[in-house]
Amino acid sequence: MGHLKIGQMTWSFAITVSPRYGGSGGSDYNDLNDIITDTLFGDSINVTSIDIRNVEVYAGEVIDSVQFTYRVVTDDGISHVYRGNKYGGTEGTKGNLVLDDTDDRLFWRI
Repeated sequence: MGHLKIGQMTWSFAITVSPRYGGSGGSDYNDLNDIITDTLFGDSINVTSIDIRNVEVYAGEVIDSVQFTYRVVTDDGISHVYRGNKYGGTEGTKGNLVLDDTDDRLFWRI
């Protein structure tokens, strides 16, 4: 079960992993699975929330890659930063979509 908090409102939702898309090259990655099986967090039973904090994007005329940075909170209240896998290459200009600490605004940095 996932939770999204914006301001004073919180929504709960089921987390599902979408089918894989793209070409036949590269490797399969799954950030969510990597987080919940990481011994740093004591496996999934100790994770209380996973929030996206930053999306790094390389793009020109099209998006070449994305990489997410997460805030993972464990049941002891400790907040951890987890940088996920990079999906794609490094063509184009690097930019960051940053969520601030209030979770209610997005910023795009180039």
